[in-house]
Amino acid sequence: MSTTNIPPNIIEAIIYIIALDDLQVSEGSGGLGTYKWQDWHWTLEESQFWTSLRLIVEPYLHSYANKKTISTEQRETVKLTIKKAHRYSSYETNGHRLMLKIAAHGDMNDWTVANIKYGTPL
Repeated sequence: MSTTNIPPNIIEAIIYIIALDDLQVSEGSGGLGTYKWQDWHWTLEESQFWTSLRLIVEPYLHSYANKKTISTEQRETVKLTIKKAHRYSSYETNGHRLMLKIAAHGDMNDWTVANIKYGTPL
């Protein structure tokens, strides 16, 4: 079993991080002024961390998708950021268990975006 729902493919992982960030900052169940991340019981710090991941990897999506020149340093930045997302959101002892929070407090749409499968641990 994987420790996170983040896809192993770099392009898919970048898209996943962007899509989940878009969802987590969308309007929550409390209406205007609330956010999905609050519905999921994420903390403000967890939400901000996820957004910071997006800000790091999003500029590289176009380069990866179009197979444009990307430096080794840029590739390492993206890979390390995705690894950081894995560690931060994982089930490990010190992980924040972000996906479990979505599974417990989200709806079907949230589960689809977060790649959480009904009837499985994720």
